[in-house]
Amino acid sequence: MALDVAPYGSYIIDLTQSEEHLWTKLHSKHRNVVPECYKKSTKIRNGLEYLDTAYALVRNTLKRSKLRFLSYEKYKRFIQGLGGNVEIFHC
Repeated sequence: MALDVAPYGSYIIDLTQSEEHLWTKLHSKHRNVVPECYKKSTKIRNGLEYLDTAYALVRNTLKRSKLRFLSYEKYKRFIQGLGGNVEIFHC
C-alpha cells in the first residue's frame, strides 16, 4: 500500500512485500530501465558528498511543480540534523 505523503509525489512503500509484487507496481518504462543499468554496470554510491546534487534535484523538481523549497543552508542543516536516519544516493 502506497501512502501519499507530499504533494509532489513522494510515497511510503512497504518493502517487506515480495520482489515480484514490487516489480508489478513499477511503471513499465522504469522496469525496462533497471536492467539497462545492470548492463552498463551503473554504480550506486551514497554519502553526504552528494548533498549538492540531491538538493538541486529536489529543488528543480519542486520548482517545475511551482512549489517552494528550503534554502540550501536550511536543507543542509535539516539533513545533518537527521544524522544516521538519512542517506543520499547517487548513480
